[in-house]
Amino acid sequence: PADGGGHGGGGGGALQLVSATSITVEASALLRAQGAGGDEQDDAGGGGGAGGALLLEAPTLALSGSFQANGGGGAGGEAFFGDASNGEDGRDDGERAGGGGGADGAGDGGQGGALAELSGSNGGNGDAPGGGGGAAGRVRFVHLAGELTDASTCSPARTTGDLALR
Repeated sequence: PADGGGHGGGGGGALQLVSATSITVEASALLRAQGAGGDEQDDAGGGGGAGGALLLEAPTLALSGSFQANGGGGAGGEAFFGDASNGEDGRDDGERAGGGGGADGAGDGGQGGALAELSGSNGGNGDAPGGGGGAAGRVRFVHLAGELTDASTCSPARTTGDLALR
């Protein structure tokens, strides 16, 4: 930051898997594009990074794993006395990442976005405000109509699309 305050958490990035035939993801697999938690410094807390994107495209998809693209929590503000804490990285269980606690007189960090609430929440006010939480990203499966076997766990909720063959 140019004038004090914490650094924002990095965004979740992206993962795209494409096959001309099929993609199978086993139940033990975890594919994630989580935002990182914000960093606390000497003033305002840094905001949480937004979740990234997970995209799978194939004529046939058989999915049983976990797909997570959740936002990171914002860091707490650090005022004159005491220490604040960093925001939590995006979680693997569909729950919102926690915001970091603010020092005395400062604001707490906001929660990251996830399954139940896609937007990150605002950081709290105070002598040094907390950083806001990062928004959830996107999980998308593209396949031929009727060719999706889905027992996966997704956060945020998945969207689907029809694959157009040429």
